[in-house]
Amino acid sequence: MLSRITFPIEESTIIHRLDPRIKLFAVVAISVLSVMLSSLTSLILLAALPLSILVVSRCLRGALFFIFLIVAFSIVSVVLVYFTGIGSVFEFGKFFVRIFGVVCIGLVFSFTTPPSRFARALEKLRFPKSVVFTLTLVLRFIPVFMGEVKDLTDSLKVRGVELGLKGILRRPRLVFRALIIPLMIRMMKIAEDLASAMEARGAGAPVRRTSLHDYKISGVDIAFTIMFLASLVALFLLDSSYFRFLDVQLFWGYMF
Repeated sequence: MLSRITFPIEESTIIHRLDPRIKLFAVVAISVLSVMLSSLTSLILLAALPLSILVVSRCLRGALFFIFLIVAFSIVSVVLVYFTGIGSVFEFGKFFVRIFGVVCIGLVFSFTTPPSRFARALEKLRFPKSVVFTLTLVLRFIPVFMGEVKDLTDSLKVRGVELGLKGILRRPRLVFRALIIPLMIRMMKIAEDLASAMEARGAGAPVRRTSLHDYKISGVDIAFTIMFLASLVALFLLDSSYFRFLDVQLFWGYMF
């Protein structure tokens, strides 16, 4: 599941071609505004904005699994709140709509921004090199780790070792010796190869790094930012007046 996020979906849409700094700004803006808005109507419209961006980027199919998880968890939680009476269904609903919007814009960024472009964007924003290197290494290491786990589990299945919950409970020592220890050895070997590759490429040298791609703000980035900001400002201005009136009209039964 983690590898789905760290492996961007290759497409040639406008969202994929946006500067990573613009998409990072969109993540921050959605996250901040989701806390500032108080109307359920405005929060629903805010969540619909990153969801529509997912559709435009053609990444909705890849994100369906994560969207299904958050929606299922939200429905179960709201049902429990309704029957137990431990809180307001209306307020819990607003909380989960906020989470949904933030998750969707995070998926947009993950599915459309390769780790190398993300690292270059952070360098452009003058982030410390240690922070950039750590984030890039984590994002690149997760797919490698998941691939090694898959290879080891496949080799154990060929040898007739059952890796389900029943097999682990029945033979925990075998699973530990056959999976955990080889995985640790393999990860240490990969870490050693990575360290050698970094040393060969002059990592940490006190010189300015060069990059294959030098990102600059284009007209498409400016147009997207203007439309995106206009949508957010409109939601913010309408939140305290018209949308609160809609909440009373549409959801009054849950408020009182």
